[in-house]
Amino acid sequence: GDEYAGIEAAFSLINLYRSRDFAGSLIIIPILNVPGFFAEQSFNPQDGLFPKSIFPGSASGTSSHRLIDWLFQNALDKADAWLDLHAGAMTEQLVPFLWTFKTNVQEIDEQTKSLIRQSGAQVCVYEKASLGSKAKTLAKKGCWYVMAEAGERGNIEEYAVKHHIHWTQTMMRELGMIEPEKNTISRKSPLICQNVYQVQSNKNGLWRPSVSISTKQQTTMVKRGQPLGTLSSLNGLKNQTIISPMDGIILWHKATLCTRPGDTLLGIQGDIIDI
Repeated sequence: GDEYAGIEAAFSLINLYRSRDFAGSLIIIPILNVPGFFAEQSFNPQDGLFPKSIFPGSASGTSSHRLIDWLFQNALDKADAWLDLHAGAMTEQLVPFLWTFKTNVQEIDEQTKSLIRQSGAQVCVYEKASLGSKAKTLAKKGCWYVMAEAGERGNIEEYAVKHHIHWTQTMMRELGMIEPEKNTISRKSPLICQNVYQVQSNKNGLWRPSVSISTKQQTTMVKRGQPLGTLSSLNGLKNQTIISPMDGIILWHKATLCTRPGDTLLGIQGDIIDI
């Protein structure tokens, strides 16, 4: 609802492919969580749930469950791929990255590896899809799932929109929907990591990060035991230093002062691998 770079990229893709030839069908839904959009938040205010975290949904469930069930029944049931365009919400600062999955479905895993190599991203997540997960369930049905992240703090910056458009077109090339690039650019291989550790708040209070990230293709490395920021009580009398549980790369962090129990303060990517 408030991850606007992905929304803006979706509208740009609609305008782009209205007048271009391509093979197959391209379904673009710029705003799925309409209640969240009008509330200017990621969650659906009708039930307090995050539609991204729900799959496959239920026709008899809450608003978010019905929404995802509708998406699955009307757009995904016969799809070959689902690219989920996300961005930093109002409270998040992040670096552009792809979140991809090893499904043990050979064709889909080869497509994922090729997408990573052509992504132009500095970092990519490539983690094992758990049993019953969205990526695993879709792969068994022959549908490839990738989540893209670019943009921050609800902003619509050109670099983030361009990332989403490039990743969409790269995915379309992998599916044979559009022609390969005529002038292939040799892109630097991204850092590929498995596992994302989310550092969460355990209290109401104030969050002050002591590490910063650049949103435009720079990585911030942290070491195990390194201070990441401070959680303070509202009266300022109690302070808790948050330290890194691992060596890794900061993918995103909460960029606003307010924090509540369960809020994700930082996402850290570790365990660099080759594919």
